Amino acid sequence: MKVDVFGECSDKLLPASAAVPKRSFTFCQGFRRGSMLKYHHLGIPTREVRAGERFLPDFGMYVSGYETSPFRIEWMRFEPDSPVPPLVQQVPPVAFEVDDLEAALEDRKVLIAPNSPSPGIQVAFVVDKSP
Repeated sequence: MKVDVFGECSDKLLPASAAVPKRSFTFCQGFRRGSMLKYHHLGIPTREVRAGERFLPDFGMYVSGYETSPFRIEWMRFEPDSPVPPLVQQVPPVAFEVDDLEAALEDRKVLIAPNSPSPGIQVAFVVDKSP
């Protein structure tokens, strides 16, 4: 079964000295074309090494927690030379399952093009331009 995940980030970067926000629901404004959105997970950047981390070499990052979190939190720890955009490394992205990833990307500012970080999963990130 293929799962399409639509990650949305705010385009408002936090200062480097700011703590990672504890609440990030405001970073997601929803999908405007009437397709159903189903919450998939919340990515939270961290600098802590966490138990059970899995390394994603193409992204220079470690992920953990999703499989065991009752709230579907995925902790994301980045290597210093990670190619992942700073916005994703600094602001927690909210991910949604969508019926049609290609349609979900129409008229959106794509930050990370569709890719497959894990078997059966296709993801893309867009920047939320809402006020």
